[in-house]
Amino acid sequence: MATEKLFSAGDCPVCADSGTLLYVWSLGASHVILFCPLCEVAWSEPPGESKVDTVTSLDEMAPQGIRLPSEDEVEQSGMSPRLEVEREEWGPLIEVHTGEP
Repeated sequence: MATEKLFSAGDCPVCADSGTLLYVWSLGASHVILFCPLCEVAWSEPPGESKVDTVTSLDEMAPQGIRLPSEDEVEQSGMSPRLEVEREEWGPLIEVHTGEP
């Protein structure tokens, strides 16, 4: 993987407390987006906590694929919160989409 750390913007509003919004790098757009590896919904910015107005797939948001961003790239995105999450829990789910070991 590109980074040793995984970062989240908090719970996924679709999956509630089951999923997490991971920061990922859209290869085609060259910027950070948010992605829940459980429901596979993606956002260009953190969605509201109590409602979801749009549902966008990862293929729509990052048709050329994703990779994990560096800590600096996550910080420079200006999105918050930025929470470090357990790699053991979320790494295998995101590796399916990044192709990174």
